Amino acid sequence: GGTAGWLTALYLNDKFKESKITLIESEEIGILGAGEGSTVNLKSFLNELGISDDDLIKNCESTLKIGIEFENWTDENSSYFHPLQYDKTFIAASHSFHFNARLLAQYLKKISMERGVIWVEGIVSDPITNENNEIIGLKTNNKIIDADFVFDCSGFKRLLIGKHYNPKWISYENHLMVNSAIPFFIENKEKDLYTKTRAIAMKNGWMWQIPLQTRIGCGYIFDGNEITEEEAKKEVINFLGYDVNFNKLIKFTPGCYEKVWIKNCVAIGLSGGFLEPLEATSIMTTVIQLDAFYKMYTKNKTDKNYNELVREVNDQNMVFIYYHYFGDKT
Repeated sequence: GGTAGWLTALYLNDKFKESKITLIESEEIGILGAGEGSTVNLKSFLNELGISDDDLIKNCESTLKIGIEFENWTDENSSYFHPLQYDKTFIAASHSFHFNARLLAQYLKKISMERGVIWVEGIVSDPITNENNEIIGLKTNNKIIDADFVFDCSGFKRLLIGKHYNPKWISYENHLMVNSAIPFFIENKEKDLYTKTRAIAMKNGWMWQIPLQTRIGCGYIFDGNEITEEEAKKEVINFLGYDVNFNKLIKFTPGCYEKVWIKNCVAIGLSGGFLEPLEATSIMTTVIQLDAFYKMYTKNKTDKNYNELVREVNDQNMVFIYYHYFGDKT
């Protein structure tokens, strides 16, 4: 489920029209729902699948995103606006979207099921494998789902690629120091911020502010080795000047798996790795992965060159984010 799961189901259903696409999702688990920004390749990707800009605006509380405003990154009261760039891969305009992540998942689910994707309620417990360690089925809490090919979109749980195949983990901790995030929402009062994500440098990390039609999705992402959760909350409140209701703390380790396609299983989204929210590279990588998978699978049906390509994308994203922290501010 979630953004990665339904993007994958929708795309596969469009590209592999003779195949039966099934998505297993548990309403008990829910979705992370914190990432609410994107890059230009998501807009192009959805447009290619017949989902228009108007569809997102009407159904997902979306606003246009033309770039990111970096505030206080070099010194106090400094500001730098980073516009989104033209995407050559999908022939994109230079804007994307902010969106309500839960509403986007619900909307993609609705569209996917209208187009024939099968939805199954359940919690995946274990994979069923053959003598070659290929996954031929998935055990859920109420049935067994047969499978020819499996996409692991289980988020930070990393149920299949991570827990079953357990490939080498490539850590980015020496370059990306943030590892904790506390999401929260505030009222949207400043209409001129509709088209910009705000990335505000704080004492021990940075705060995102993503404007939607009805609210602003926020979060403080910081180094949990430097400050506690309570200290981070106090820093946010002091900055805003008022109290807020914080959501559950999210802890993560920046990095990715060396291989995200093993046997007949591919990890998409957070299940294959995560860097941090800066520049919204996670959904961007999901779109790149799906496009590359289709091209490579239809050509040779193997993981040849795929893992190297995804690893290169993650490495480039890591370096891109790493250099954001090279300002004069200490």
